[in-house]
Amino acid sequence: MRTADGRRRKFEVEQDFYQVAKPGAVGTVEIWHGRLLRLRIGSHVDEQYPLRWTIPYVIILVGVGFLVYPGYRLIRSLFDAVRWRRTVRRLSR
Repeated sequence: MRTADGRRRKFEVEQDFYQVAKPGAVGTVEIWHGRLLRLRIGSHVDEQYPLRWTIPYVIILVGVGFLVYPGYRLIRSLFDAVRWRRTVRRLSR
């Protein structure tokens, strides 16, 4: 595809998009930080960003969760142990 500034760019589309996008067809392209996000020709729209950017972020969040949760459980158990000792001391007096 060639944009208005003359640059040629690649954009992966689904097979049915070729029925709408004939050579010479004019469409609208949305670009963000140099990446093509959405291509619209007529009423047909093809987007590129949801899975490419969402999956890595989900993997990172799950990884952080696996790292943070054991630390949270450890700190919570330490606080519970301190609270239990205070309760035992109060009852023993």
